[in-house]
Amino acid sequence: MKKLLIYFLFILVSITHTNAQLVTTISWTENTSMPEHEVIYYKPGNKLNWDDFKGKPRLEGNVAALTMSGFGYKSEISTIGNTGQLNISIYCYFNKPLSWVKPDKKTNYILNHEQNHFNLCFIVANQFFQRLKTSSITLQNYKSLLPKLYTEYTAVLNEMQNKYDAQTRNGQENGQQMQWDNLIMDQLAAIKL
Repeated sequence: MKKLLIYFLFILVSITHTNAQLVTTISWTENTSMPEHEVIYYKPGNKLNWDDFKGKPRLEGNVAALTMSGFGYKSEISTIGNTGQLNISIYCYFNKPLSWVKPDKKTNYILNHEQNHFNLCFIVANQFFQRLKTSSITLQNYKSLLPKLYTEYTAVLNEMQNKYDAQTRNGQENGQQMQWDNLIMDQLAAIKL
């Protein structure tokens, strides 16, 4: 009888565990632990200006300016019994103190190139957002799935940023820069928030 009771409890716990439900909410946020005066959160239509580049420029080398941007997420879960609520907040940011420009390179052309680095970051952050919306996130897999997908999309971002700089030669190839400008504008226009 004792074995039968233990077996019954095991089956009951297994059924409860597999029937656990998770409601997931995915949203954009500007509420992070980053100091407000050091960061600009991406907003479609808003443009960077040279006053946003607060970092000390590296005068050696050919690089005229550097945009330090990225995206991240934070998640919070609450559970009651076998039901959970998972809130995932995604943010895309520009880091002012780590972004810089050489004093004699503050042109609109170079600023456009740097703005596109931030735009590319938002495009990939949105791809991450969309992927999360279509993923099967459960109480059992969210702890491993979220970091796995984030790592995947940060790799996509790094590859895209490197390709952008390589093909435009850091903005020095006007024809390639124009092609990238058009590609990025088209991708931004396709994003529905």
